[in-house]
Amino acid sequence: MNEDYSCPCRDVDPDNFITNEEVIELLKTKDNYKFKQEDYLRVYNCVHCGACGTHYERFLLKQKILKDGNKIEGLSEQIETLEKFGTPFKYNKSRIKPLKGTNENSKTLLYFGALRP
Repeated sequence: MNEDYSCPCRDVDPDNFITNEEVIELLKTKDNYKFKQEDYLRVYNCVHCGACGTHYERFLLKQKILKDGNKIEGLSEQIETLEKFGTPFKYNKSRIKPLKGTNENSKTLLYFGALRP
């Protein structure tokens, strides 16, 4: 699977980023393991910008971490916000190329997946 894509989560926190191959393998073997609380940072290091091509699979891993009995601080507030406002990442085409004068190193824009190559 191709790992050559621009991903804000991998760029900001590479130590906690799960590769596409790892995501697929984790889903194939999901009945053979249980996530632990300390797996949270790795599993939730995805803003679902769609750049990797496995954002749906990553969502399934997020569901599994909850089904395995782990807790996520602020989850109910996140759900309430998404239900009220939706997500800005419905389409990759909503991401922008940096405009002249835009801080291309903006951690905020990078985190929200607004920048694309």
